[in-house]
Amino acid sequence: MRLSTYSEMVHEYKVRPIDSDDLEEREKLILRNKHSIIFEGDFLEFDNLELWVKQNVSTDPIVFLFYGKLAYDYGYFEVFTNEQSYFDKLTAIIPTLFTTYPSGKTSKTNGYDQEIYP
Repeated sequence: MRLSTYSEMVHEYKVRPIDSDDLEEREKLILRNKHSIIFEGDFLEFDNLELWVKQNVSTDPIVFLFYGKLAYDYGYFEVFTNEQSYFDKLTAIIPTLFTTYPSGKTSKTNGYDQEIYP
């Protein structure tokens, strides 16, 4: 998984304008939350992040907004929170998440079409 700001994501992937519903929802979330970060990665990495949030933070202070796919099982989300401590935890944990497949193989992404095998 890779972290970026909203402006970096828009610039790198030329997603301007994003879907109007997403843009409207983002504007509402920004007004209610001081912190946001874009994370992109494999959908299984997203599942692992959501599981980590449920186990370590709870989902109440964390809001996810899905922006779209960049490939079949790869896309980007924005995560919002009003708490600095939760934001710090998220930005620390996101780059460490990886996927473990039933075969035992593990991998994680570091940008679109860039897999790392630990």
